[in-house]
Amino acid sequence: MKRKLFLLMWLCLTTSMVNAQRDISEFNNLYMNAEVGKIKGYRTFVQGGLSLQLEHHYFKIKAVTAYDSPTKEQKQLFKQYHHNCDCQQEVREIGDIGLMYGRSYRILKHHQVQFGAGLSVFSKTDPDEAFNQQKRNDELDRFKTRTTVGIPVEFRYVFQFKRYLGIGFTSTFSVNPIKSYGAVSAGVSLGLF
Repeated sequence: MKRKLFLLMWLCLTTSMVNAQRDISEFNNLYMNAEVGKIKGYRTFVQGGLSLQLEHHYFKIKAVTAYDSPTKEQKQLFKQYHHNCDCQQEVREIGDIGLMYGRSYRILKHHQVQFGAGLSVFSKTDPDEAFNQQKRNDELDRFKTRTTVGIPVEFRYVFQFKRYLGIGFTSTFSVNPIKSYGAVSAGVSLGLF
């Protein structure tokens, strides 16, 4: 009995996946997506992108940033020295901008699973420890930025309400020589056409 039930469930799932793959062109579109999430070691994680989906393929320009907010003391010191400028205060952060190619698979009517990888420019901004250990108390912390090439990878689940609206859950990874990372996020996808 269990074997027949398992066989029936497998047959239904396989049939629905095969039938769904025939009409994935329903979701061919240019999508903008924005997501917020969690990453180890940083307070805020945000990613977004512009992707073109054609049949089972997608091409994406993707931007990722993770950063820490400045402390109260850092904010006060910054205001003291920069009260008349539109300067931004430097903080510890990572950034990743890349081009990706991936495959998209439709499951049932409104569900998509996407797998993609690509090439990116990765940067990491950290406090300059050598300078900061010798600075005076009334001086701002100094930061240094390093840049390299990375390989971003993403696994994404999207629930499409309509062709132009969906919510997505993404697991993102980047392998690079400075700081490889992994993060999870959730957000919205908007189809432009």
